[in-house]
Amino acid sequence: MVMPYSGDERLRPLELVVGEAYSFVQPADVDLQRLGRNMDGGYLVPTAALAASSKLITFGVGPDWSFEQDFLCTSTRNEVFAYDFSVSSYLFFEDACLSLFKNLSGKSNLHQLHIRLKRYIDWLKFRKERRFHFYENRVYDRNQFSDCITVDEVFGSFKSEPDFSIILKCDIEGGEYRIGEQILKYSEKISCIIMELHDIGPLFPVFKELCLKINANFVVSHIHPNNSSGYNETSFPDVVEISFLNKSLVKDVRPPSRECALHRDDRPCDPRLPEISLSFR
Repeated sequence: MVMPYSGDERLRPLELVVGEAYSFVQPADVDLQRLGRNMDGGYLVPTAALAASSKLITFGVGPDWSFEQDFLCTSTRNEVFAYDFSVSSYLFFEDACLSLFKNLSGKSNLHQLHIRLKRYIDWLKFRKERRFHFYENRVYDRNQFSDCITVDEVFGSFKSEPDFSIILKCDIEGGEYRIGEQILKYSEKISCIIMELHDIGPLFPVFKELCLKINANFVVSHIHPNNSSGYNETSFPDVVEISFLNKSLVKDVRPPSRECALHRDDRPCDPRLPEISLSFR
């Protein structure tokens, strides 16, 4: 459902008219539910995928795990398996200590210190959640570094899982293009792929090729521009979040709207900047 804008005119959404070259990411109209915070880190997920899946595999956690928390809250049977080499209790503690030092030396403020201390404490609490399984690994297409793990190795632990029992979230800052084809080998296990795709302007051929391969077994169910990354000369965002729903779970798909404006549960990645909406022509 698309909602009209009512709010601060300085933050009125910017509408980008998207040409035929991007028709392969025009979303179908399916029921969606938001998981995660109301900014970067939250995503819209097809309700059909949530009903079918009890496992969430996350490639890339970063400084926010609200999506993973909300997934666990949707059902007591749900579990999360998260992989991120850039996240650890030590790194969050180090960041909090650095913020304290800056505060004492007058180079930062109490608000920033509070954010970092709270993040460290919240992470320690979440790590104790028995249904949250965290691995300090870099998801890569090969074992190039000691902390690398491949998609094949990850899914090797889920061979006995029923079909469509896994939601996959991938936000690894450009690494999605390296592992995309490996992910698709396990399409029958995956109900939904939620992927942030980066550098679309300079990497358009690679972006298109990956999306078309995903579209063979999935349908685009939602697309949301990252409003902090700008857009390229073709009036398409440089970074987008796309939710793909497995075609086997598609039962009630309304015709897509060319006015792919904001869903009622969309939120800007950066709330300080105008949101971006897309219109397909």
